[in-house]
Amino acid sequence: MAGAKDFAAVNTKISGLSKNLLTNKDYQQILSMSQPEILDFLKKKEFIESTDFQELDYLSVHLKRVLIQKMRAMGYFLGNRYKTLMDLIIDRYEIDDVKKAIRNIYNKNMDISKDSFVIRPDFFKKVVEKGNVIDFIDSLSEESYYSYLRNYKEIEDEKLLFYLEMSLDRFHYSDIFKFCEKLDKGSRKKAKELFGTIIDLKNLVWIYRAKKFYNVQDTLIYNYSIFRGLKFGPEELLKLSRMDLDSFVDSIFKTDYGFLFSGNKNTDLYMSLEMDRFLYDRFYDYLRGNGFNIGKVLGYILIYEFQIKDIMVIMQGKEFKMEEETLEGYLIGNGERRLK
Repeated sequence: MAGAKDFAAVNTKISGLSKNLLTNKDYQQILSMSQPEILDFLKKKEFIESTDFQELDYLSVHLKRVLIQKMRAMGYFLGNRYKTLMDLIIDRYEIDDVKKAIRNIYNKNMDISKDSFVIRPDFFKKVVEKGNVIDFIDSLSEESYYSYLRNYKEIEDEKLLFYLEMSLDRFHYSDIFKFCEKLDKGSRKKAKELFGTIIDLKNLVWIYRAKKFYNVQDTLIYNYSIFRGLKFGPEELLKLSRMDLDSFVDSIFKTDYGFLFSGNKNTDLYMSLEMDRFLYDRFYDYLRGNGFNIGKVLGYILIYEFQIKDIMVIMQGKEFKMEEETLEGYLIGNGERRLK
């Protein structure tokens, strides 16, 4: 268990690392830069270690690998339980690699390389060699998440990817939330607030998409939900899963999560962006705090991940020659959200 001295040390470490996070001035600069200029800037800010990227997908992978290095370095300042929590957080990048591999196999897209995967470059060989999703899933029989995949090997319709991704998310976030119970009181509260909110949002988007686009049965909607949210536990999720779409939207619209269904509510892009902005606004103070708990660590990781997303949006916007004003509308860190 990490004590006050441990958290003082890691908080000092994060205060140093935070100096390289993108500020409002940095955003304004890079929005006016070319892609090569942005890469040079990011290298100076220690977001990347190289500026030689032939594909934007490889840049995204590299940005995440650099963050993982920093997360592992933070673990050296923490006790064993907090190192385990850090490992569990990092595991999400492996889960994303699994999703990417399955998606590429299902869509018969072999235009990938080892550098397409953040944690598991060995998946590249499996994607190329395995002829179908079933064979790939069988190759993961020794992994902790295999039991969440094996039941879907016989599903061949367009819902397969959706089911698999929901199952992997359920495995990952349930594990993290459950592990939070082992932390000390202050850290447990911070971690459960953050991950519980993420779980709530994922569940609500899942239920909406299942009803709106996939006509999934109520029982399946409930069974695929993550039963460890902050505001919506199993009983609440059961009620929501049984509602028709309009009643579900009306019900959620009255909660703190009502923003999900305002504006262009039919687009995944809108919902994803608004989810991230909500999380940024809700947990930005974690980064600024200095309490003897895991809050500052979680705040740093959260803001860093959002800045990676913004970097990729900006780089892609430059690729398509988008106007700066239009591009800003797709950023998580815009306006008052930016670091001063």
